[in-house]
Amino acid sequence: MKVAILGLGVEGKSLARHLKKSGVSDVTICDEKMGELPAEFAWAKSQFGKNAFKNLAGFDAVFRSPGVAYTRPELKNLGEKLTSVTSYFFEKCQAPIIGVTGTKGKGTTSSLITEMISAYFDVEVRGGGNGDESNGRHVFLGGNIGVPPTDFLDDVTKNDIVVLELSSFQLEDLRHSPHVAVVLGITDDHQDQHGSLNEYYEAKKNVVRFQGVCDFAVIDDENEISRGFEKSTKAKVVFVKTGDEKVLHTKLRGVHNLKNIAMAAAAARCVGVSEDAITHAIKTWQGLPHRLQFVCEKDGVKYFDDSASTNPSTTIAALKSFTEPVTVILGGSDKNLDFAPLAQHIAGQKNVRRVVIMGQTRDKLEMALDKACKGRAATLEIILADTFVEAFMVSKMTAEPGDVVLLSPACASFGMFKNYIERGDIFSEFVSQ
Repeated sequence: MKVAILGLGVEGKSLARHLKKSGVSDVTICDEKMGELPAEFAWAKSQFGKNAFKNLAGFDAVFRSPGVAYTRPELKNLGEKLTSVTSYFFEKCQAPIIGVTGTKGKGTTSSLITEMISAYFDVEVRGGGNGDESNGRHVFLGGNIGVPPTDFLDDVTKNDIVVLELSSFQLEDLRHSPHVAVVLGITDDHQDQHGSLNEYYEAKKNVVRFQGVCDFAVIDDENEISRGFEKSTKAKVVFVKTGDEKVLHTKLRGVHNLKNIAMAAAAARCVGVSEDAITHAIKTWQGLPHRLQFVCEKDGVKYFDDSASTNPSTTIAALKSFTEPVTVILGGSDKNLDFAPLAQHIAGQKNVRRVVIMGQTRDKLEMALDKACKGRAATLEIILADTFVEAFMVSKMTAEPGDVVLLSPACASFGMFKNYIERGDIFSEFVSQ
């Protein structure tokens, strides 16, 4: 079998390792940015440079990485030869898959579902045993959350459950749907890579499009786009609203997380998780890094890292989580998103005292805020920063005891950082220093 891997990122590396382990030795790694193969992959062939994705017709299978656009002209005539790590995993996986997509909350919801299933296996199946007494049942979490599913494909059995966070880039050419599809709220995003909003929506819709009558679709009933997915699935549909789950105790901050909790609980019930296990996970789970993560309190000021907020809707949700006076750090790389709704929300949220703007989107954010906040000129301060260091220092020096400094950029991190994780880590380092 002659295989091409387009892009040697996290997924590409995982797939190359998996294929070699499976006995597939004729592998060509194609990457437009690389100059030579890392030593680990010296056994493979390579095509690098601007013509890396040319002459793909001679391969038996061509694996596209999420960062390689599905619409590229070099991929148009490949037909069924064109596939992806996600498609490959769906074809090979023996266990039921829970797939989670949406514009915001995917990582939190996926991780919380995993915690609920894990608590169920530990308490209900393992009888309180230690992992070695698990009767062979395990839950695996992967996908867009950072762990390529080919990392654990060989370890999955039919008795296990897999939870995958699925982005639009992983879904756009997928011709499989999970046993349980979780459709969170869908809003404007990734217009830098998708041709239109409709194209983005249609990519997301693949999460339910190929389901059967024995499957489940857990859908956000308060989002118009998500609600419309009901028409594209044969599965049993479970609609979820924010208040559906009675939450007495949780470590997660923000009203938006009540929706994530309700969606996770509904999905967990679809695979038989007990109410005790669901309640235990809700009470004890600490949340994910860089998602409204409390860093620390210094000199009476509380610092929160919400670096994973890479679009306006997630930043709006973060801002709604605070009643204290807030200084918010915005800006980053441009995904061609509309900042007007965010600016209007800031104009209407009187506890937002200060906005510090940085990055490629600085001018667009300033224009949107100037337009929306004309009536708040006396109470809202807008500050432009040339660097992340400057943005942080201005926020720190102007904050007063009782205030919150919130990093919630509403933009991607590229151009200034490797990813949102590095951005959040540096913010936390600044706070600690």
